[in-house]
Amino acid sequence: DLTKNPKVWHDWYELEAPEASPMPMKYGSSLNPFQQLLMLRCFRPDRIVNGIRNFVIFRMSDFYVQPPPLVYDKIYAQSNERSPIVFVLSPGADPQSDVQKLGDSMGFTAPTRFRFVSLGQGMGPVAAAQIETGYQRGYWVMLQNCHLLQSWLKSLEKILLQMPKTHKDFRLWLTTMPTDAFPLGI
Repeated sequence: DLTKNPKVWHDWYELEAPEASPMPMKYGSSLNPFQQLLMLRCFRPDRIVNGIRNFVIFRMSDFYVQPPPLVYDKIYAQSNERSPIVFVLSPGADPQSDVQKLGDSMGFTAPTRFRFVSLGQGMGPVAAAQIETGYQRGYWVMLQNCHLLQSWLKSLEKILLQMPKTHKDFRLWLTTMPTDAFPLGI
């Protein structure tokens, strides 16, 4: 069927999410879900993770593929003023509103006791100033998109190591996409 109908198979191959579309030529109904997964692996290995996710949902339920919900007050309870809280994000994830709700409930309201800095070119000194104010006065500081200012992350690590007496209420929240440039010391 593949050699006799290459256009049909090519069109399926070119789909953004072929694992979510019926396989060509009724293969979706003639193959069981595991065999379809094997076909997906042959055609689009880049989509196999999503295909496996769909397979697990089909066989077991979505309970097994859903990440556990973040309980921000538990994260806070396990944190301290000397260690930043790092969120490694997936596309579309943004913990800012949830962290802000937690801050509001604990008396850390923006902009007086909770500061946000979206990192990018030239924002390193602004972030450093916010951290300094935060650790001296007991504010919360959230640095968002740390992956966009990779050249400054070593400076951030030095700032954290050189902080003198830190206010017990200070918390540093960091968000980043996965990157090899993120210092392990943070």
